Amino acid sequence: MSCSKQLTLNFPTEDITPESISDDNMSCSSHDIEEEYVFQFRGKRYECISETRDFDIMQFNTLIEWKDYNTIKNRIVNQLMWGPNIREV
Repeated sequence: MSCSKQLTLNFPTEDITPESISDDNMSCSSHDIEEEYVFQFRGKRYECISETRDFDIMQFNTLIEWKDYNTIKNRIVNQLMWGPNIREV
């Protein structure tokens, strides 16, 4: 059995450098921060930015109240790596 479909990949012709990459969705300035969705952990401030940010901020605030620092650290690492659920502000 053979497949007749062909996959075409289009790659940019110009060189990609770290300087040429920008992610406008993750940019942050003081005027676009919604303080009600911001929490602080280990001296850094993070803003919940996903569609479920009401739930996310409630979870982070509860974990901070419970002093469950290991879970907070794991969620921050995972959400920064796999999401865009939070961003550092």
